[in-house]
Amino acid sequence: KLRREGMEFSVSPPELIYKIVNGETFEPIEKFTIEVDEVYQKGIYEKLTFRKGIMVALDKIDKKGRAFISISFIIPSRGLIGYRSQILSETKGTAIMKSEFLNYEPHKGEIKRNPHGAIISLNSGKATTYALNEIERKGKLFIGPNALVYPGMVIGEHNMETDVEVNPCKAKRVTNVRTHTHED
Repeated sequence: KLRREGMEFSVSPPELIYKIVNGETFEPIEKFTIEVDEVYQKGIYEKLTFRKGIMVALDKIDKKGRAFISISFIIPSRGLIGYRSQILSETKGTAIMKSEFLNYEPHKGEIKRNPHGAIISLNSGKATTYALNEIERKGKLFIGPNALVYPGMVIGEHNMETDVEVNPCKAKRVTNVRTHTHED
């Protein structure tokens, strides 16, 4: 409803509670267990190890004739922030997750947040199908044709780490000149 009324809002990510003992920073650590279809095992493993997770258990489970895997990780709490929704998207909603607080351990180092940049609009107006077809090659779009955009609006997620500015309002040039592309 807010968007229809011309307003937007933003929500900041949750903040962790760190402990400082003798000048050393300690962070919360969780045991994260996920049950997924075997097909998704590799992607889950890669993403969680990228977020400083250490795999501690791997078990096979048979659910109604389908092979599932239960994987347990010890991971900093900050490594899980924002990842639960990605897991559900990657596994098409079939993942079952649970996590529990274990303890505080010394800080594990920097975790790279998002490996993707933003696709940002340069112009205001209505987005055209012609322009969006070209922009779609750069990443995932959040808008469709005829959506109203303004300068600085985030309209998609770039495939690379960098942000890219584009013109989603670009119209196809219409001319009376026709070309003959195949040889006789």
